[in-house]
Amino acid sequence: LMTSEATTSGDSVTIDRYAELPGVCVFTGETTTKRIRCLFHWKTTPFHPGISPEGMAIKGLLFYMKEVPKAMLLMPVSETIYRRRNIAVCFIGVAVVAAIATCVTLILGQQWIDAMPKGPQKQQLNDLLIPAVAFGGFGIIAISAWIANNLMPGLTTKLKVLEITDSHVRLSGACEAFRQAVGSDLNTEY
Repeated sequence: LMTSEATTSGDSVTIDRYAELPGVCVFTGETTTKRIRCLFHWKTTPFHPGISPEGMAIKGLLFYMKEVPKAMLLMPVSETIYRRRNIAVCFIGVAVVAAIATCVTLILGQQWIDAMPKGPQKQQLNDLLIPAVAFGGFGIIAISAWIANNLMPGLTTKLKVLEITDSHVRLSGACEAFRQAVGSDLNTEY
Protein backbone atom coordinates (compact mmCIF):
# COMPACT_ATOMS: atom_id res chain seq x y z
CA LEU A 1 0.00 0.00 0.00
CA MET A 2 1.35 3.36 -0.98
CA THR A 3 -0.10 6.46 0.57
CA SER A 4 0.01 9.54 -1.57
CA GLU A 5 1.71 12.27 0.41
CA ALA A 6 1.31 15.59 -1.32
CA THR A 7 0.52 19.11 -0.26
CA THR A 8 -0.28 22.29 -2.09
CA SER A 9 0.38 25.85 -1.03
CA GLY A 10 -0.21 28.82 -3.29
CA ASP A 11 1.01 27.90 -6.75
CA SER A 12 3.40 25.17 -5.58
CA VAL A 13 2.84 21.49 -5.01
CA THR A 14 4.95 19.12 -2.92
CA ILE A 15 4.90 15.56 -4.23
CA ASP A 16 6.14 12.33 -2.69
CA ARG A 17 8.84 11.08 -5.09
CA TYR A 18 7.42 7.57 -5.09
CA ALA A 19 3.68 8.25 -5.01
CA GLU A 20 1.48 7.67 -8.03
CA LEU A 21 0.18 11.01 -9.24
CA PRO A 22 -3.52 11.53 -10.05
CA GLY A 23 -4.65 11.20 -13.69
CA VAL A 24 -4.90 14.95 -14.28
CA CYS A 25 -2.64 16.66 -16.83
CA VAL A 26 -0.08 18.81 -15.07
CA PHE A 27 -0.44 21.54 -17.76
CA THR A 28 -4.04 21.49 -19.02
CA GLY A 29 -5.96 19.91 -16.15
CA GLU A 30 -7.57 17.35 -18.49
CA THR A 31 -8.22 13.82 -17.23
CA THR A 32 -5.59 11.52 -18.68
CA THR A 33 -3.95 8.11 -18.51
CA LYS A 34 -0.77 9.19 -20.35
CA ARG A 35 2.45 9.64 -18.39
CA ILE A 36 5.88 10.99 -19.30
CA ARG A 37 9.09 10.38 -17.35
CA CYS A 38 10.70 13.67 -16.38
CA LEU A 39 14.08 14.23 -14.83
CA PHE A 40 14.01 17.29 -12.60
CA HIS A 41 17.17 18.79 -11.16
CA TRP A 42 17.76 21.52 -8.65
CA LYS A 43 20.68 23.93 -8.21
CA THR A 44 22.90 25.35 -10.87
CA THR A 45 26.47 24.45 -11.67
CA PRO A 46 28.84 26.87 -9.90
CA PHE A 47 30.96 29.19 -12.02
CA HIS A 48 34.61 29.58 -11.09
CA PRO A 49 36.48 32.54 -12.65
CA GLY A 50 39.93 31.82 -14.04
CA ILE A 51 39.27 28.21 -14.96
CA SER A 52 39.70 27.04 -18.56
CA PRO A 53 36.57 26.23 -20.58
CA GLU A 54 37.57 22.55 -20.69
CA GLY A 55 38.16 22.49 -16.94
CA MET A 56 34.85 24.24 -16.33
CA ALA A 57 33.02 21.72 -18.51
CA ILE A 58 34.59 18.77 -16.68
CA LYS A 59 34.03 20.35 -13.26
CA GLY A 60 30.45 21.24 -14.15
CA LEU A 61 29.72 17.72 -15.40
CA LEU A 62 31.19 16.15 -12.26
CA PHE A 63 29.26 18.60 -10.07
CA TYR A 64 26.02 17.79 -11.93
CA MET A 65 26.52 14.03 -11.69
CA LYS A 66 27.59 14.04 -8.05
CA GLU A 67 26.12 17.05 -6.26
CA VAL A 68 22.94 18.21 -7.98
CA PRO A 69 19.80 16.70 -6.46
CA LYS A 70 17.75 14.97 -9.15
CA ALA A 71 14.34 13.32 -9.18
CA MET A 72 12.66 11.20 -11.85
CA LEU A 73 8.88 11.59 -11.77
CA LEU A 74 6.20 10.00 -13.92
CA MET A 75 4.14 13.11 -14.76
CA PRO A 76 0.56 12.88 -16.09
CA VAL A 77 0.02 14.72 -19.39
CA SER A 78 -2.89 15.11 -21.79
CA GLU A 79 -3.15 13.12 -25.02
CA THR A 80 -2.30 16.24 -27.06
CA ILE A 81 0.88 16.96 -25.12
CA TYR A 82 1.85 13.29 -25.22
CA ARG A 83 1.48 13.24 -29.05
CA ARG A 84 3.36 16.52 -29.45
CA ARG A 85 6.19 15.14 -27.35
CA ASN A 86 6.42 12.00 -29.50
CA ILE A 87 6.52 14.08 -32.69
CA ALA A 88 9.20 16.30 -31.15
CA VAL A 89 11.29 13.24 -30.29
CA CYS A 90 11.09 12.25 -33.99
CA PHE A 91 12.41 15.69 -34.98
CA ILE A 92 15.27 15.28 -32.50
CA GLY A 93 16.04 11.99 -34.25
CA VAL A 94 16.05 13.80 -37.60
CA ALA A 95 18.49 16.37 -36.19
CA VAL A 96 20.83 13.64 -34.92
CA VAL A 97 20.72 11.73 -38.22
CA ALA A 98 21.29 15.00 -40.14
CA ALA A 99 24.29 15.81 -37.94
CA ILE A 100 25.85 12.40 -38.53
CA ALA A 101 25.08 12.47 -42.27
CA THR A 102 26.49 16.00 -42.61
CA CYS A 103 29.75 15.07 -40.89
CA VAL A 104 30.17 11.87 -42.92
CA THR A 105 29.33 13.70 -46.18
CA LEU A 106 31.79 16.48 -45.40
CA ILE A 107 34.59 14.03 -44.64
CA LEU A 108 33.94 11.77 -47.64
CA GLY A 109 33.32 14.73 -49.96
CA GLN A 110 36.57 16.37 -48.96
CA GLN A 111 38.47 13.10 -49.48
CA TRP A 112 36.86 12.68 -52.91
CA ILE A 113 37.76 16.24 -53.90
CA ASP A 114 41.33 15.82 -52.58
CA ALA A 115 41.75 12.68 -54.71
CA MET A 116 40.85 14.59 -57.91
CA PRO A 117 43.60 15.91 -60.19
CA LYS A 118 44.38 19.60 -59.88
CA GLY A 119 42.28 21.91 -61.97
CA PRO A 120 39.45 24.44 -61.96
CA GLN A 121 36.78 21.79 -61.34
CA LYS A 122 38.51 20.69 -58.12
CA GLN A 123 38.66 24.28 -56.88
CA GLN A 124 34.99 24.92 -57.75
CA LEU A 125 33.86 21.77 -55.96
CA ASN A 126 35.94 22.68 -52.96
CA ASP A 127 34.57 26.24 -52.94
CA LEU A 128 30.91 25.33 -53.55
CA LEU A 129 30.14 21.71 -52.63
CA ILE A 130 31.63 21.58 -49.14
CA PRO A 131 30.00 24.84 -47.91
CA ALA A 132 26.68 23.83 -49.53
CA VAL A 133 26.71 20.47 -47.72
CA ALA A 134 27.68 22.16 -44.45
CA PHE A 135 25.03 24.89 -44.66
CA GLY A 136 22.36 22.46 -45.86
CA GLY A 137 23.09 19.90 -43.15
CA PHE A 138 23.32 22.42 -40.36
CA GLY A 139 20.17 24.11 -41.68
CA ILE A 140 18.28 20.83 -41.38
CA ILE A 141 19.67 20.37 -37.87
CA ALA A 142 18.65 23.90 -36.83
CA ILE A 143 15.15 23.62 -38.29
CA SER A 144 14.58 20.19 -36.72
CA ALA A 145 15.80 21.40 -33.34
CA TRP A 146 13.62 24.52 -33.55
CA ILE A 147 10.53 22.46 -34.44
CA ALA A 148 11.25 19.98 -31.63
CA ASN A 149 11.75 22.79 -29.14
CA ASN A 150 8.46 24.45 -30.10
CA LEU A 151 6.48 21.20 -30.18
CA MET A 152 7.75 19.60 -27.03
CA PRO A 153 6.26 20.83 -23.81
CA GLY A 154 9.12 21.86 -21.59
CA LEU A 155 8.10 19.65 -18.70
CA THR A 156 11.28 20.31 -16.83
CA THR A 157 11.41 24.02 -17.74
CA LYS A 158 7.75 25.08 -17.37
CA LEU A 159 7.57 23.32 -14.04
CA LYS A 160 10.02 25.08 -11.75
CA VAL A 161 11.75 22.97 -9.12
CA LEU A 162 11.67 24.71 -5.77
CA GLU A 163 13.15 21.87 -3.71
CA ILE A 164 14.24 18.24 -4.01
CA THR A 165 14.74 16.05 -0.95
CA ASP A 166 15.21 12.32 -0.51
CA SER A 167 11.45 11.89 -0.23
CA HIS A 168 9.74 14.89 -1.86
CA VAL A 169 9.86 17.25 -4.83
CA ARG A 170 8.33 20.72 -4.59
CA LEU A 171 7.29 22.24 -7.93
CA SER A 172 5.61 25.40 -9.13
CA GLY A 173 4.00 26.03 -12.50
CA ALA A 174 1.45 23.19 -12.47
CA CYS A 175 -2.11 24.05 -13.42
CA GLU A 176 -4.78 24.66 -10.77
CA ALA A 177 -6.71 21.45 -11.57
CA PHE A 178 -3.58 19.33 -11.08
CA ARG A 179 -2.77 21.05 -7.78
CA GLN A 180 -6.34 20.49 -6.58
CA ALA A 181 -6.27 16.83 -7.66
CA VAL A 182 -2.99 16.28 -5.81
CA GLY A 183 -4.39 18.06 -2.75
CA SER A 184 -7.59 15.97 -2.80
CA ASP A 185 -5.53 12.80 -3.21
CA LEU A 186 -4.07 13.16 0.27
CA ASN A 187 -4.36 9.99 2.32
CA THR A 188 -5.66 8.01 -0.66
CA GLU A 189 -4.40 4.43 -0.58
CA TYR A 190 -3.04 2.76 -3.70
